[in-house]
Amino acid sequence: TEDKNHPLVMKMQAELYSEFGRRKEADAICAKVIKHPKAHGGLATSAFYNVDDYLAKIKLVPAVAHSLDGRPESFFDMGTIFHRVFNYDFAEQYYSSALARNPYYYRIYVYLSQITGSDEPLSSAIIKFPFSFTLMEEAGDYFKGKKSRVAKGKALECYDLAIKLVPTRKPLPLRKASVLKQLERPDEAVSVLKTWLREYGQNDLTTLGYKASLAEIYLDTGKPD
Repeated sequence: TEDKNHPLVMKMQAELYSEFGRRKEADAICAKVIKHPKAHGGLATSAFYNVDDYLAKIKLVPAVAHSLDGRPESFFDMGTIFHRVFNYDFAEQYYSSALARNPYYYRIYVYLSQITGSDEPLSSAIIKFPFSFTLMEEAGDYFKGKKSRVAKGKALECYDLAIKLVPTRKPLPLRKASVLKQLERPDEAVSVLKTWLREYGQNDLTTLGYKASLAEIYLDTGKPD
C-alpha cells in the first residue's frame, strides 16, 4: 500500500480531500479507484459511496458493476448502488438476487419495503425469522419512522421481540419509550425508562440519555414523581 497509485491509497487520499471540502478532486480520485484494475468490489463500492456529484455517480455505475463478482454481497452492493441513484427497479432486482443467494441479509428486507412502498417484504421476514435480533431491531426502526398508529404498534412489537432476544441492548428500551410517547402513552414510556434505569443504569452517557428522556416526559405531562 506504499504505492501512491494503489487503489486503497488513492481512496484514503480522496477521503482526506473530502474532509477538507475539496469535493471535485475527491470525486475524480474516487472515479480512478473505481476503474482501477486492482480495485475489488468492496473497495470500488466504498469509493462510489464517497462520490458527491450525482451525475458522476450515475456514469460510474457500470464500472462498479464490472468490479463485482458473483458473491451475494456483490448483488447487495449493486442493489444499494441503484438504490442510491433512485433506480428502484434495478435495486429491487439486485436485492432479490442477493436474498436468493443468502436470505439472512436482514437489512435488505427493510430496503425492499422502502423502495416498493410495501411493508410486505419486511412483514414476511419477521414471520420467517423471529429469532433474528438484527431483523427485529431494524424492523422496529422502520415502523417507528412511519406515521400511522398501526405502524407504531408494529414498531413496539418488534422492539419487544428484540429486547427479549437481547435484553442488554441499550438503545432499544429508549426507542420503545419514544414510540410509546408518540402514541400518547406516557405512563408506559415512563415505566420502560425507569425499569431500564433500575436494572442497567450506570454513570455513563447512555444512562444520562435515559434520564433526559424521562425528564422530558415529566415536563410534557406535568406529572413528575
